[in-house]
Amino acid sequence: MKQKIIMINGSPRMNGGTSAAFRILRQELLKEGAAVTEYRLNTMNFRGCQGCMGCKRREGCVLYDDLTEVLQSLKSADGLIIGSPIYMFAVSGQMSLFINRLYSLINRYYQPYAGKVRKLMTVYSMGSPSAGYAEAEEQRIQAAMKMLGFRETERIEVTGVMPGQTLEGLPEYLERSLIRKADRWVRDAIAE
Repeated sequence: MKQKIIMINGSPRMNGGTSAAFRILRQELLKEGAAVTEYRLNTMNFRGCQGCMGCKRREGCVLYDDLTEVLQSLKSADGLIIGSPIYMFAVSGQMSLFINRLYSLINRYYQPYAGKVRKLMTVYSMGSPSAGYAEAEEQRIQAAMKMLGFRETERIEVTGVMPGQTLEGLPEYLERSLIRKADRWVRDAIAE
């Protein structure tokens, strides 16, 4: 049975570090036989969570916009890959709004509507040569996603991507690492 993988790209840039990593991951996941759907948040029209609690009175977000389809598809996904550049120690504004809307995936007792734990891969790109600057944000995202029923099984950090730098590809060592991680991620999921 094909693994259904949803990729959420939170980068506003088509050729930045996050997008370059996503191109490699997508290609490898498809080679492994996964069914992959990618969403680019910067091209979508959506609002942030309104705090209306409508999703606690009935299953799902009560806002209808470009995220409606994404939130629906997440309910049946076997795995999720989220990626974002790190700007000022945090994920992009687009990714932050998306994560807030994921609140609609849990019921009023803070239990995921999906009723199962799904795997999560996170991809972060940043100008810093050290991923340490993003550690607090990465932990925040991991905790939020865990509450939503996603278990982080892989984290990829693309460091040293300077602001405004365009990447057609990534350094060869990083590309090889991404390929290995994607292959292992899909194989592990099939074995579960």
